[in-house]
Amino acid sequence: MEKYRNYFNSEIKIFEFMQTLTQDDDLYYFPNKNNKMRKMKEILNSIVNEGIFKTQWIDNSKATNFPPDFYSNNLKMMMDVMRFNDFEIVENNKIKNPQLQHESKVFKELKDQGVFNSFPNFENFININSGVSSSYENYLNSFKRVIANHDKSFSLYKKNHPNFKLIYFLFDESEFIYYENYEEILGGLNLMKEDCNIHLHYLDSNFLEVIKKSKADYVIWFAPYKKNAKWNDFVESITIFDVKNMDLSKGKIYKNLK
Repeated sequence: MEKYRNYFNSEIKIFEFMQTLTQDDDLYYFPNKNNKMRKMKEILNSIVNEGIFKTQWIDNSKATNFPPDFYSNNLKMMMDVMRFNDFEIVENNKIKNPQLQHESKVFKELKDQGVFNSFPNFENFININSGVSSSYENYLNSFKRVIANHDKSFSLYKKNHPNFKLIYFLFDESEFIYYENYEEILGGLNLMKEDCNIHLHYLDSNFLEVIKKSKADYVIWFAPYKKNAKWNDFVESITIFDVKNMDLSKGKIYKNLK
C-alpha cells in the first residue's frame, strides 16, 4: 500500500520501501547495453537487496553529518538522496509543496484525536490526496531544481570521500502518467489508448540532458507511484543511468504532454 509522503522524511525509509517493491522486470538501464550494464547491476543489487544494503552502505543521513547521505567503502561510492514531484510550485522565490502541507495538517488532526494511539501502524500507510493539480512543467522544473541544488555540493562530496564515485538517488513522488496528445484526443468522441503515446520519463530528452550535465557518475531514478488503472499502463519504477556513457540520441522528444 502507498505510504504517505511525510513518512519518507527519513532517507532510510525510502530504501526500505524500495526493497519491498523491486522486481526484475521493473528495472531499466541507460545505456541499455550488456557491456555497459555490469557495473549498474552491481550498484542496484547493493541497494535493492536488503541484506547487501545493510552490509555495504553506511547511513550518513543525519542532519549533523557531512554529506552525502550514504557511502560504501567496499564499492568506493557515495550516494545523496533527493526528492521531487510534479505538484511542487515556486511562489515569491519560495518552494511550496501543497501535498506535504496538506498531509501534515491532516496528520496533526488525526494525532490530536488519538487515532495513532489506537492504531500504532496507521501512520505508515495513510495516503492523503490534497487534490493539487500536477503538470509536466512542474515535474521538469522540480527535477532541474533538485539536481542543480545537489550539484552545488559536489566539491564537498569529493572532499569528504576522495576518489569515490557519486550516485544521485532520485525519489520521484509523482503519481501521474503523462501522455502525448491526451487533451486533444479526450475532446473527441472516442478515447483510444493507442492514440496517446505514453510518456516514458527515463527516455525524455528534457530530463536526460539534465542528468548528462550533472556532477553525478550514476543516477538512480525511483518512481514507484506511476500508474494508470484505467488502461493498466505500466512504467518501470527504477532506472539507473551511467552518466558518462549516456547517449542522448537514444532519448525522445515529447510534445503536448498532459
